[in-house]
This record gives sequence, C-alpha cells and structure tokens, in this order.
Amino acid sequence: MKWQSVPDRVTCDDISITKSQVSDFPTLGTLSAMSPTGTASGTTYLRGDGTWAALPTAPAPDWADITNKPTTFAPSAHTHAVDEITSGSGKYFTYKPDNTVCADGQVLKWGNARWECGNDDASGGGGGGGITDLTGDVTASGTGSVTATIATDAVVSSKIKDGNVTGAKLEDVSGMTANSFGSGTAIPVITTDTKGRITAISTTAVTGVLPSGSTGQFLKYNGSWGGALIDIGDIKNSAGNSTFDFTGCAPGKTLKWQTLPDRVTCEDISITKSQVSDLGTIGSLAAKNSIDLSTTDATGILTVAKGGTGTSTGSITGTGALAFEAGGSNQNITLTPSGSGHTILNGNVGVGAPTPSFALSVGDGVAKDGSILAVGYGNAGVDGQTLTAAGAGTRLIWYPKKVAFRAGVVTSTQWDDANIGLISTSFGMNSEAQGTAAFSAGQNAKANGYTSIAIGENVEATGGNTAAIGAGAKATGTGSMALGANTTADSYAQTTVGWNNALKGSEDAASWVATDPLFVVGNGQTTAARSNALMILKNGSVGLGTNSPAAKLDVAGTIRAEQICDETGNNCHDISTGWSSGGITALTGDVTASGTGSVAATLATVSGMTNNSFGSGTAIPVITTDTKGRITAISTTGVTGTLPSGTSGHFLKSGGGSSWSSSTIQFSDIKNSLGGSAFNTGSCVANQTVKWSALTDKFECLEINLLDADKITTGTLDAARLPAAAIVPSQSGQSGKFLATNGTTASWENVIPSPSGLTTQIQYNNAGAMGASSDFTWDNANKVLNVNGQVRTKDHSQATGAIDWNNGNAIVTSFDCGSSISFANLRAGGSYTLVVTGTGTTKCSFARAVTGADAATLTYYWTPANAERTANTTTVYSLVRTGNMVLIAWVPGMVNDPCDGVGLGAACDGTTALAAGTFNNLNYMTTPGNCANSTLNPSCPGTTDSVTKAWDSGSNGVTGATSMTDGKANWTAVSGFTPAHFAAAKYCEDLVYGGYSDWYLPAKDELNFLYGNRVALGGFANALYYSSTESSGTNAHVQHMSTGAVSTPSRSSARLYRCVRSY
Repeated sequence: MKWQSVPDRVTCDDISITKSQVSDFPTLGTLSAMSPTGTASGTTYLRGDGTWAALPTAPAPDWADITNKPTTFAPSAHTHAVDEITSGSGKYFTYKPDNTVCADGQVLKWGNARWECGNDDASGGGGGGGITDLTGDVTASGTGSVTATIATDAVVSSKIKDGNVTGAKLEDVSGMTANSFGSGTAIPVITTDTKGRITAISTTAVTGVLPSGSTGQFLKYNGSWGGALIDIGDIKNSAGNSTFDFTGCAPGKTLKWQTLPDRVTCEDISITKSQVSDLGTIGSLAAKNSIDLSTTDATGILTVAKGGTGTSTGSITGTGALAFEAGGSNQNITLTPSGSGHTILNGNVGVGAPTPSFALSVGDGVAKDGSILAVGYGNAGVDGQTLTAAGAGTRLIWYPKKVAFRAGVVTSTQWDDANIGLISTSFGMNSEAQGTAAFSAGQNAKANGYTSIAIGENVEATGGNTAAIGAGAKATGTGSMALGANTTADSYAQTTVGWNNALKGSEDAASWVATDPLFVVGNGQTTAARSNALMILKNGSVGLGTNSPAAKLDVAGTIRAEQICDETGNNCHDISTGWSSGGITALTGDVTASGTGSVAATLATVSGMTNNSFGSGTAIPVITTDTKGRITAISTTGVTGTLPSGTSGHFLKSGGGSSWSSSTIQFSDIKNSLGGSAFNTGSCVANQTVKWSALTDKFECLEINLLDADKITTGTLDAARLPAAAIVPSQSGQSGKFLATNGTTASWENVIPSPSGLTTQIQYNNAGAMGASSDFTWDNANKVLNVNGQVRTKDHSQATGAIDWNNGNAIVTSFDCGSSISFANLRAGGSYTLVVTGTGTTKCSFARAVTGADAATLTYYWTPANAERTANTTTVYSLVRTGNMVLIAWVPGMVNDPCDGVGLGAACDGTTALAAGTFNNLNYMTTPGNCANSTLNPSCPGTTDSVTKAWDSGSNGVTGATSMTDGKANWTAVSGFTPAHFAAAKYCEDLVYGGYSDWYLPAKDELNFLYGNRVALGGFANALYYSSTESSGTNAHVQHMSTGAVSTPSRSSARLYRCVRSY
C-alpha cells in the first residue's frame, strides 16, 4: 500500500527502491551530470532539484499591508462646484434647466432624479372659524380652504378616499397582546378575520425534527425519536420480546437457551444421574428387561428401596426408553404419591403427543387433538385450592377457585392470589385485573374496577364499569371511558378521547351532575400542556376551546361560516359581504380639504414593514404583533434539525448536537478500537507506504527504504545501504533454544546460564536454567516464542504516586491523584496495569517525562472523558507503550457490592442498611423501619415507620418529576424549585446513613418493588407511602404497603416514606 497526498488516498503499488529513496546516496556532483525535467525558457530558472520553475512575483501591497501609514490629514481650503456633488451614478444638485441662478425666496425641490430651484407654491393654511351643518360636496379652488366639523355617523363610504388611518384610530382586537411569535422550533398559528386582521395567534412546536445526540448513540423510537445507547433489552427475539429474560436470575445460575419461547433464561446448574455416562450397573437387574411382579409381591406392587436400607426412597431408571404399559384391556396406570408428596415429571410431557417439543404437548395433530378441559368445582371464590404465591416470572395460570386466567410475565406479585379478581382475565407484562369480571391486556395495564377493561400501556380502569385503552389512559368515574394517550375520565359516565385532555376540576365520579363533562376530546401536546379541543357537558352545553361552556355553544375563538340565521332558519346574513358599509364614525376635530374633500380610511403604514412573502419549507415566520392584531415586525428563521440535502455516495455525519451534514467518509472517520483514527496520515508524505501496527491498532506511513530487505522484490539496493555484518544468522529458529547476541553476531543457544561471551535475552532469576527445552520453543515463521505454562509478572502495592515498573507490571496504589503520577522503567513495547484505590474524584494525570530504562518524554492517548473517577470506588488503568506513545484505557467505578451474599432483608456490609434485592438490573438497599425521622444520621431502631412528611408543601405545580423507575431523576426535577417544599424527597437526599450519602425517595415502580419484598424487609406500617413520582400538579403516586393498592391523592398531605439507594 502506498500513500499519495494527492488525491489523499492509499493505493496498491509494486514495492521498488529508487536512488531518490536512499538517504545516503552519493552526491549529485556538478550540474552537468543532472538530467533536468521540463523545457528552459526566458522566464524560468533551473532549480536544484532538476526542475524548471518561474520566478515568483509579489502582489501589489494593499492599504492594510502598509505599516506606519498616517492616521490623520491636515485639510486645505477647497471649493467644490455644485455639479461635483454626486452619488456615484448622478449629480445630487443642479442649476435650473435654463442655467440661471436661483431667485430669492425659492426653495429646493426634488425633480425625480435631482434637487432643483423652484417657487414655494404650496397651499397656504386657512383660518377662521369652521363651517358647520354643510350639505352636498365640499370643494375648493386655489389656496382657499373650508373647515367643517363632521357630525357623528355622517361620513359614508363613497366619501372616503384612499389614504392612511393611524394605528391609534384602529379598535383593539379582544385578547391580542403585543408579543413575538415563532422560532426555529415553533411555528406561529394565526387566525384572521375578513379584514385581514390577526384576531388570535399562538405557536405550535415543529414536529419531526432530529433530536440532539451524543457520540456513539443511536436514534431510538419510544413514542418519539431520541438518542440512546443500545440496551441488552433492545435485542429482540422472533416474538418481538427481549432475548434475555433475567427475571429468574440469581447468583450461581447459568444462562440457558430455549428454542421456545426463543429466549435466554437463567437456570440452576445441576447434574442428574442420566448425565453421568459411567454411573455403573444396578446389580442383577441391570441386564433384565422386565420383572415379573407376580413372583415379587402378591399385590403386584414393586417396592424400590435405596441402598438396601429398606427405605422406599429409590428410583427406577433405564438406559433406553422407559415404558409403563398396562396389561389386559382398559387398564389404568396410576401414579399416586404418598402423604404430601408430589407426582413430578421431568422433561417434556406428551399427552397424545409421541414427540413432545414443550414441557406439556397435547395431541399429535393427526389422530389425537389437543383438547383440554380443566374443571373447577363449588362456588367461585370459596371452593377449590388457593393459589400459592406466584411471584415474579413468566406465567400461564388457570385459577378455578376464582375463575381467573393469566398469561404473560410479571416482575413482582401482580398475579398472586391477593391481586386476582373473581372471574378476571389478564394478559401481557405486569398487567393486573383485581376487579370482579375485569379484563386487562398489555404492559402495566390495571383493571381494578368492577367489570372494568384496561388495554394498552400504563392504563388504569379503577371505576366500576370503566374502560381505559391506549397509553397512560385513566378511567376513574363510574361508567367512564378513556381512549388515547394520557387521557383521563374522572366524572360519572364520561367519555374522553384524544391526547392529554385538560380536567374541568371537581368532577363527581359517582353520580350525574349536569355541569360535569359527558364527552371530551383532548388535544394537549404533553402532560405538562394539557388542553381540550371539545367539551360537551351533561346539560348539553358544548365548548370549543373552553372547559366551562356557558351556552349551548360556547366558542373561545373565531367561527367561520357562510351565513348566520335566527332560530327559525330565517333572517340569514351572508357573512362574506360584511356587516356594514365600512364607514368611519365618531371623528372629532376639523376636517380640511384641498380640491375635492376626502377622509383617509386605509391602514397606516407600519414603520419598517415592506411588501414581501415570508415562510417556506425551510424557513418559519417570526412575527411580532401589537394589541390591535397588526403585524409590526416579521422575519424568518430556519427550521432547526431538518435533514440537509445529500450528494450521491455521501453519508450523514454529526457535527455535535442536532447538527448533521452530508459528507464523504474520510480517513479520519475510520476509527480503531481506541476511538482514534485508524489511519495516522498526519506525518505522511508522497510515495510512502502504509504499515499496520497491532499495538496502536492503526495504519502508519513508512518510508519504503525502511522496509525489511526480504520485502524488496524489484530493483536493487545500493551497496552503501547494506549492513557491515549480519547480526542474526540466516537460519530458522531451533526448537527449545533462544537467540543470544554479543552485539555483532548472534546464535541459537540452549536455555542455560549465560555462555561465555554471549548476552542471553531470556534468563531465570539472573541465573540458572529456565526449564526443559520443551517448555520454550521458537516459531520462526511467525516470530513467536512459545511458552508451555504461564507468563506472568509479580504485582506490587504502594501508597505513593511514584511508580517504578521494575517492581512488576501490575501495581496497586492508594495515591489519590492530588498531583501527577510519575513513572520509571516504563519500557517501550510493554503492557502495564495500574489500580488506583483512592477515595477522591480528582482526575488522574501522568507525568510525560519518564526515567529509567527507555527514558523519554511521552505522549499519552486516553479514551474519552480523560481519567474520570467515581468517589469511594476503584479505577483501573491499562497502559501500552509503543515508541514514545502510551495508549491508555481505563475503567472507573469498580466497587465491592456491600450486599453480596446477603439475604433479602438482611444487613449489608456490617451496617443496619438492608439488602432490598435487584430491580431493573440494579441492586437496591433500603433503610430499616423508623429511619424516616428528623435526624439526618439516625439510629434506626427498626420499629414500624411512624414519621410523615409532605410531598410538596409549596404548591409548585407540575415539576417534571414523572419518572416511574428512577427516583434520582425525580429529585433532579424538583430540586430546580424550592427544595425545602419537597420535605419527603429532601430528607432522603440529605440522609447520611450506613456510610452512604446517596439515598433518595423511590419512584413509583421502585416503591412497588419494595412492596413486593415488604415482608422480608419489615418495618412497614399499614398505611400509604409516598413515591417520588407526581401524577399532576397537585397529586402524587402513593401505594398502600399492606394491600398494595395504588392511588394519586393530594401531595400536600403528610404521609409515610422510605429511602433507598441503588448501584
């Protein structure tokens, strides 16, 4: 491969050596021996490199190039003729056309293209009193004038001449304010009337633009597009679910692939006898195929004893298929356990299926169908076997006692007996159906009301005879229905559709109230900006744009119609013709006229406004209005985040944030495993070749004359370039030997103490043989020393920042990086591991100057976010030196799990903080009972929680604390307000307990996770506990830690809480 600076690419060429590439080639001698290229001429000269070139010319200096130029000038007296005053294209002032001078009393007048002298013949002002009660038209001749006061409503449209009406004469538009509208991310939404006035204006967000992203992220859709890393849960199987099912994972388990349901699950590691090939025979019965029970036991029962003890706990096994076949005709085969024992069938069981492919396969699809009849008995909810705790996992449950059916997966106790309603059905993930005859399907769908239906994601149907369908829909009023995204139906018999509807407030959920909503269409863009397009009350009043219609039709905005008629359908008015003749009324003061009288009635010109068009597919109008609905300023701004135009063969490349541009793939874009460029072209020059370095994981440019001799296939090498003597003999490596040299010659020697006159390259403790020759072999073809055994270096611990790698290639230091760490004996070609166990967060830095062997000034190459550290954790640095370059990879935040090996609800790491289990791939700890008191470093006696605090005592409204799974994110949201108002969350944020200060108030799902483990954790009161998740500007999510019921009451009330930490 050969690097070419033009056209900036690597090409494949034959490797050859020319004289110009030999650095110590003999001198050129006299010019007569040169062979110049090109043709001589009168304008060229012969360069020393043998080429003809033209003499360079210097450009004329510009004013900016002149130094010490004068900064001031002394003006002299000078008179300009009037025709010398011009604009560059014409004269500004001229004499009159007859070339006469201006007369006294004349003035300058503009004459289309110049100023000229002329008489001041403007009409003189009139005087005297006004003429009132005139009839007919008012006219004037000459300089005379007529002054008149116009009576109220006396001017008709035919008397109004084109002209200007100032802004002060215009009526105010109701609801209009002076403001600016529109931006790169918001588009003005404008309502106009038939007169062209703006009567209403707002903005709506530009949808569909590219979001900002971080390096290494991908665009992921979760209701909207956003930058995200690829999570292990994003790897889907053929059914569209996560390929990895971690619900049953625990220490000591292994991962197991299951063809059905096409996923990897956690299983216990166990070995059965059938998996041991040399278990041995079972005695005299080993070679028999059958036993005659009639000669063994008069009752026909075969007793299997264990180890000859007489205890019937043995087993029957076989090396082939084991069959139980009844003799005679119509004989049953009965498996009856004793006492409280169970009948256990391991492996796949087939009922009418000769080759079962599932744990239970029914029917063969040919002669036997798969009919299943599971019969209960007695009264529903009373008779029958009670379901034991199902817990988390993938489940298919038919529960006859409650006539209930479940299918899907849960991560907690959603399908335990206490949470299953009579005659209920639930499908999906973490769905609930606690109501009688309730049905739920989806993810986190809750049908807890009587005969309720919940379908979708995070939907709740809690009222009787309710339905919630969509995402985040909630139906709480009796007989209500909520359809769409984040819709709410709180009142009796209410139906809500759409997105993010606004609540009317104080709805009655149990009875018919005439002023409560009956039908609502929500059109809010987010939960923080709820609004309604339509609201129909139970009394028949319809509101458009208003939540409190005061008439049969109450519209907050403009109505468009062709005609308006009375209640009988008569007296219709065509709106398009206007309501009146357009006269101007109630003028005050005198009206004057010159010639034919007129009154100006057109809109006055707005200062700075021009006739133009604004807005396009890539530009959004930015509008400023006044209280009269007039546009007073308008411009455009580009739509941000739109896709740029592309060029064939180009790629879309991020410039950071939401900036993307069409670009070709450059060498610098091709990254290696360290995140840097895979091509180091910075030092490349023409005609160099490219060499791959496995140590730096990149291509580097190399002079062709530096290649190994055996790489040269064409041409000849100057004798001056050959070495004086061969240092390494031209022979293959010998098995069991190593290469030794005295600096001039080299030979293959046995692995023994240093022979006389040779310096061994491999020694053992500086003396003695390293071992048998078979332990060390040389692979000459691949230049590899093969070692039969381990190759390691000693490790070393210290407390300083001065690291001497002669102590070993793996060093642990408790130095806290208060200053740069220095290195000695950091050898080229070596790999090193540095472990920093300090408790601080200061970034570690390394001194560039190293001492000892291979001393030099080094350059360090880091992975991104140079040496970030996490408090109270261990950071591991891996260093590789190649030449004077050191490549560094590092791993921060390595911690010892304080709850490792500790049972659920037990104290962790010598403290009284409790192990709470694993949720969302994070380990959790919680404070024991009665830690939520007024002391930020409590003793936590462990009794039932009793101290209460408010969620928000300051009426802060919507805070954005809406995460269901991350209490830390919710604290970040509320901390932007007044933290003291959020007493429960602030207590956990300030808490220092068990040696930890990163406690927080759990989010809704985290609190539900604690509820699932409440018995083992202990100390919970029979009461409501706060989560950190808000449900609205006045309510928050709570959960009853005895019944598990969830609700969203007022967040200003004081309630119990429990702090957690996750890692």
